Amino acid sequence: MTWGAAEMVIMRLLFAAVILWSGIVWKLPLDPGAFDKPNGIAAVIPLGWMAEVAASGVTKAVTGLTLTLYVFGIAPALTLLPALLLMTGTGALRNSMGDISHHTQLVAMVLLAQWIVYLVTAIRRRNWLRVDHGEQERVILWSIITIGAGYLASGMVKLKASDFEWIQRVPSLSVQVMKAVWSASYSSGEPVSGFKAVTIPLWIAEHPNLARLFFGTGLLLELLGICLVLSRRHAFWLGLALIGMHIGITLIMDIEFWNHILLVAIFAVNLPGVILGRKKSAV
Repeated sequence: MTWGAAEMVIMRLLFAAVILWSGIVWKLPLDPGAFDKPNGIAAVIPLGWMAEVAASGVTKAVTGLTLTLYVFGIAPALTLLPALLLMTGTGALRNSMGDISHHTQLVAMVLLAQWIVYLVTAIRRRNWLRVDHGEQERVILWSIITIGAGYLASGMVKLKASDFEWIQRVPSLSVQVMKAVWSASYSSGEPVSGFKAVTIPLWIAEHPNLARLFFGTGLLLELLGICLVLSRRHAFWLGLALIGMHIGITLIMDIEFWNHILLVAIFAVNLPGVILGRKKSAV
């Protein structure tokens, strides 16, 4: 896979925007008692102090400035570090409040993958200020690999947790749909629609094989996620399918993974390349 210089700058710009506006949890309770269920790194290292740090205007300004330098390819191993520390810390705190969320997980994984590649490059070349075009391409490739691996892992977890009977058990999703819809309603305060709360669960129960086909297609797309790395063309079409899957899940179950959609659009579908009119190369 190859990408143009302008293409990759736009990718970094869009990725930085995702990190700033939806990847980092800026607002957290200042009461240490709110984090009474330590999760992830918070179970090993006390991170309660980070709630106040994240709310600081100085922290936000520094993070925005360093991400701007990252967008222009300046010292990325250093300029990505503040965002990485904030995202990891505040994400762990958010998941320590008893309501575990995976919505920013893929963003954190891609951010970590990029930082590791930049760090290894800086150490190997003994140059911390800039990386060349080839190294920037390697960063984008590892971003796509990380996204694909995330989807593959999600599909494998579904199979393992269901003793490889996930598709057979699809009709039971009617209950999960109802739970998800009611949970979203309680969180937002908006009334539950009869279509989502009644019609869809009833359709799943009455048409189990069609439901297996629909949801089984989603599972298949997750398992094929690693194929995003085969070529730009594979990434484009599989990326569109994954975005369609997420939109379908949002409409049916009120479970939103907009960060996943944005990452797939940026790196797999390659929205910057589409904007610049760059052809979907087969390699």
